[in-house]
Amino acid sequence: MTSKRIQDIVWEELYAAEVRARYFAKLAGRLKSRERWMALALAVLSLGTVGTIVAKQPDAALLLSLTTLVLSAVLATFKFDKGKALGATLGRQWTEIAAEYEILWAQLAELEEEEVLTRHRDLLTKHFPSDELAIAEFPQNDRLLSECWKAVAASRGLEVTA
Repeated sequence: MTSKRIQDIVWEELYAAEVRARYFAKLAGRLKSRERWMALALAVLSLGTVGTIVAKQPDAALLLSLTTLVLSAVLATFKFDKGKALGATLGRQWTEIAAEYEILWAQLAELEEEEVLTRHRDLLTKHFPSDELAIAEFPQNDRLLSECWKAVAASRGLEVTA
C-alpha cells in the first residue's frame, strides 16, 4: 500500500502528462492552421498582384507584391514543418507517458511503495528529454496551457475553477 503523499505525486504527474499531451497536440495543430492560412493569404495576394498588373494599377501591384514578399519570407523563416512535427512528436510522447502513469495509478493499491517510487523515477527519466526539448524549442503559451489544464480537469470530472 502506498502513502497518500506518493498517491498525490502519481496523480499530479498523471494529470500534468495529460495536460502536456493536449498542449503539444494543440500547439502542432495551431502551427498547421497558421501555415495553411498564411499559404492561402499568399495565394490570394499573388493573384491580386497579377490582377493589378493586368489592370495597370502599378501602385497597388507594388503594395501587393511587397506584401507577398514579406509573407513568403515569414513562411520560409518560421519553419512551420519543424514545429508541427516536433509538437506532434512531443504530444505522442506525453500521451505515452500519461498512459504509463494511468497504469501506475490503477496499480497503486497492489504495489509496494518502493516499486511505485522506482516506476515514478523511471517515468521522470523518460520525460526529462521531452521537457528539455520543449523548453528549448517552444515558448510557453500560458493561455493555451490554461485551456489544456481545464480540459483535462473537465475530462476527469473535476471541478474547473477560473
